[in-house]
Amino acid sequence: MTRLTTLAVATAAVAAAVFTLVVLLTGSSATKRQRDQVSLDDGQSLRVARTRLGPILVNGHGHTLYLFLKDRHGKSTCYDGCARVWPPALASGAPRVGPGVAAEKLTTTRRTDHKRQLVYNGHPLYAMSADTRPGELEGQGFLGTWFVVSPAGRRIGEPGASAGEY
Repeated sequence: MTRLTTLAVATAAVAAAVFTLVVLLTGSSATKRQRDQVSLDDGQSLRVARTRLGPILVNGHGHTLYLFLKDRHGKSTCYDGCARVWPPALASGAPRVGPGVAAEKLTTTRRTDHKRQLVYNGHPLYAMSADTRPGELEGQGFLGTWFVVSPAGRRIGEPGASAGEY
């Protein structure tokens, strides 16, 4: 590896470790509050919002929804520590879809804790615990594996690109 590549890899690893530490140290009450915001149990709809990245999927509270490239076949691979940073978008009833959301692309999958997670166009959906207000996009491109979701159900952005490039 070249010196520049080694430096870039080391910087990314340190940034990921610091980010994870900050999220874990914020305490369970913040995580629970974020999970409550992600849940669609309150009858809120999945809808489309306009952002600097273009139209994206958000939950009923306007919080950005993400997909994880490591998920396969509509099943989540994000549990434990991962799910504390990336809480799954959950639903106990039938979620409603807002304008621009294709109802036929919205399904659910059963998680290991038996809760139902929203799946859009085959991608389990998540929020990001660092997104504390509607419209925030802190998770976009994170580690080249987390991306916001277009109304068509595709990732916005390319793997390997950093969030700062958007």
